Amino acid sequence: QFHEEGEGFFKTAKCASLDDKYGDILSRMRDLESHLVRHLELQVLASLSELLDAQSVLAELDCILALATAAIEHKLVRPRVVDGAQLDLKGAWHPLLHAAQQLVPNDCR
Repeated sequence: QFHEEGEGFFKTAKCASLDDKYGDILSRMRDLESHLVRHLELQVLASLSELLDAQSVLAELDCILALATAAIEHKLVRPRVVDGAQLDLKGAWHPLLHAAQQLVPNDCR
């Protein structure tokens, strides 16, 4: 009989024989798992700077792709910026009003 996490267990003669032959395999497996997890942690920490750089680039790419997708779906165009205090909008509308289905395109000069 043995106890683990408050539970009692009984071993058969075969189990006791295997324990004698191979030892406590469960503990060895847990030790190996702990070792592997720690090794992985060290590898991640060693590459943390590169991982954070990649995360930053991927976040920016995600934003750009989301904007591009919205531009295609809603037929958005990039404004042309010119020198001077000129404003010439044709059929302009706010994307949030479009999403709320209250779209009224306006011209502004």
